[in-house]
Amino acid sequence: MEKKMGIYKKVFELKFKKHLQYRSSFLLNFLFSSIPLLGYIVIWLYIYNYSSIVGGFDRTQMIIYYLFSCILNVCITPDFQWDMNNDIREGGIIKFLLLPISYFKYRMSSFFAGVLLKLLINVPLIFIILFFYVIKGSYNNNTFISLLLFTFFLICSSIISFLLYYLLILMSFFIIEISAVSYTLEIIIQFFAGSLIPLSLFPEKLQSVLFFTPFPYIIYFPLNLILKKIDYFNCLKALLIIFIWILILAYLIMLFWKRGLMRYDGNEK
Repeated sequence: MEKKMGIYKKVFELKFKKHLQYRSSFLLNFLFSSIPLLGYIVIWLYIYNYSSIVGGFDRTQMIIYYLFSCILNVCITPDFQWDMNNDIREGGIIKFLLLPISYFKYRMSSFFAGVLLKLLINVPLIFIILFFYVIKGSYNNNTFISLLLFTFFLICSSIISFLLYYLLILMSFFIIEISAVSYTLEIIIQFFAGSLIPLSLFPEKLQSVLFFTPFPYIIYFPLNLILKKIDYFNCLKALLIIFIWILILAYLIMLFWKRGLMRYDGNEK
């Protein structure tokens, strides 16, 4: 067991160093993703000329919401989809089946190495945003606790994001082209996770349904922990829902993996 854990730790370290070599690409991704962000901020600044509170957020909170949303999207959105798709379609996965390691844990180690590096790169920007938030007076006495809870739920959101995308790419065992499905899932996640607009602007009935899905806990819920008052009951409820979804997604991944291997011959091109 220790030997296998050492393997995944080594994978994490190697992938972290590899991602470190391409850290400039992470910065470019953030810069490009900030282009629509500027448009969102301009639109919301115009809206706040007519209302001081929208969806439970004041002007400062809304701007910070979108800034953090942009950072989280870059940091926790997986980038292993196409490598994994090629492994399945072109037979590269065979070498992993012959080795005494788990392909799932290999991909997870690689994914979290990338998440860690991207978060470290964005740490200075995060502190600047939080400093701006504090000097604007939009904070409360529970700010430190909020940050701790935000960090914990950020880990949870990363796990959910990884599992959702991993499950999607397992469809490569059954369909030839998954690019359209992948892009569709990305749009669905961004919309229902609150990346495009806060979920508090959705109809209440739709909100009540969404909070039983994994999507709000990827972006919207962690950001709410920083920007709004802490509701410990909702935190416990969110933790239970996240745990259930992690179990469901893990089970579906195991099921699709076994079914996929049963029909996989390694010769698909």
